[in-house]
Amino acid sequence: PSLIPYNLRKGFGLPTVEQHEAMYAYYFYRLLQRAKRVRLVYNSQATDSSTGEMSRYLRQLMMESPHSVPVRSVTYSVTYTKPKPIAVEKSGEVLAILNEYLDGGNRALSASSLNKYLECPLKFYFEKIAQLHEPDEVTEEVDGRMLGNIFHRTMQEIYTPLLNKNTTEEDLKILLRDKEKIAVLVEKFTAKEFFGNENEVDEVRRNGKLLMVKEAVQKYVAGTLKYDAQRAPFTIAGLEEKIEGNILANIGGSERSIKFVGSIDRMDICTKSTCIIDYKTGSADERKTRFLSVDSLFSESANQRRPEVFQTLLYSLLVQKKHSTAAVQPALYFVRSIYKNDFDSQIKIKSEKNYEEVDDATPHLPRFEELLQAKLGELFDTSRPFVQTDEADTCEYCPFSEICHK
Repeated sequence: PSLIPYNLRKGFGLPTVEQHEAMYAYYFYRLLQRAKRVRLVYNSQATDSSTGEMSRYLRQLMMESPHSVPVRSVTYSVTYTKPKPIAVEKSGEVLAILNEYLDGGNRALSASSLNKYLECPLKFYFEKIAQLHEPDEVTEEVDGRMLGNIFHRTMQEIYTPLLNKNTTEEDLKILLRDKEKIAVLVEKFTAKEFFGNENEVDEVRRNGKLLMVKEAVQKYVAGTLKYDAQRAPFTIAGLEEKIEGNILANIGGSERSIKFVGSIDRMDICTKSTCIIDYKTGSADERKTRFLSVDSLFSESANQRRPEVFQTLLYSLLVQKKHSTAAVQPALYFVRSIYKNDFDSQIKIKSEKNYEEVDDATPHLPRFEELLQAKLGELFDTSRPFVQTDEADTCEYCPFSEICHK
């Protein structure tokens, strides 16, 4: 490649593509000129970019040069060796870390960490025991995590003045009409997430991609306010509220206490129940709010598990233990589909004939807690090592797939 155009090269007698063959032949033979011993290697395997034939220069040496050119073929076989399964025993330092989760230790489980264990015990080990994490990367676009944070913070800011007050339909319509306030909040939190400084609002307004993010979040916020207006009246009892509680489980023949922590996006006090609301800004799919049974949430099959439902039921269990509420209603707001006419935030369980809304999670919580205790007993059982999952779909996007070769 050259900055000198072809016509100028041709006009001034400089080498052009027509002389490439001669140039490469010259380079090749000058490399050999003073060598005492030369070994030339070529790959006989045919690929998309190679025929597997030896170079014309090699053939020229064999056919026209006075030198003796011996030819040797070296072959090797490539076979697939099935990787050995990985199993990490719960002993030594691993056991010491696991014990920190028990009986008031300085570690606590969360819904997401237990979901990782349900997906793959070895994945739980890599993240929570070995503390392996994906390296931080500087991104030039707003990813899903950033988008979720912008939406969550905006909703928290909007609803904070209504905290512990009776919220009516008219209150929500007033908020909805104040589009300028919503826009200002979204810009502020977009600047905070993307630039690390909420004062960089002008940069948000000049960036085309961030403007698209801003418009999307504003629509999500407006849709959420409209949907909540239909549910009113209610009292917002908590926003991004930290929740923690202890679950008792049989471990090693004795009853031990495991601490759970979480953050509830919103907790509403409605007429007949306490509503646990979890915002979801990811892909919307009605299957994510539907589950076959409580048992299926602990299934080894990825097609049956519902991590979002598992999280809301776990929060419902912790809330009921802490506040002794009569009825707890879990709800999932998949805001990407909040404008659909058939949008519904209620999780649904499979009945004999159809899927039915879970208006009150209380009847399902004893079985949920029973299975949770059994799973915790398995997690802390020293005779059961951390092993790889057999679900190939789980490994497809796993950040540790290169480590365990699945």
